[in-house]
Amino acid sequence: MSKPKQTKKKATDKNKPKQTKKKATDKNKPKQTKKKTTDDKEEISFSSLDHILTPNHKKLSDDEIDDVLKIYNLKKAQLPAISLSDPAIKHESVQSGDVIKITRSSPTSGETHYYRMVIGD
Repeated sequence: MSKPKQTKKKATDKNKPKQTKKKATDKNKPKQTKKKTTDDKEEISFSSLDHILTPNHKKLSDDEIDDVLKIYNLKKAQLPAISLSDPAIKHESVQSGDVIKITRSSPTSGETHYYRMVIGD
């Protein structure tokens, strides 16, 4: 008994997916927005610290730092870092090595405290 021969299908134009070229039309171009300027323009000032979602940041004293490190059995270098240029702590008089207490409020867990060590840039 002889086995039927299997024929290989050749790649033809019928089997290939068609590629369409998009023409550049007004619909495909990104829309440009124009900024209106006036001479009587008032400057709007907004502090991100006043926003309801921004947590409270407080610099800890040396005694408070010692208590936190003792409670969590940590060394100061093991604390997560916060940048000296972080907008949330710019209003505090902080230096590299200071510890910041961040207080976040949550409807499910109440109030939560996080501690960060300030690092220089």
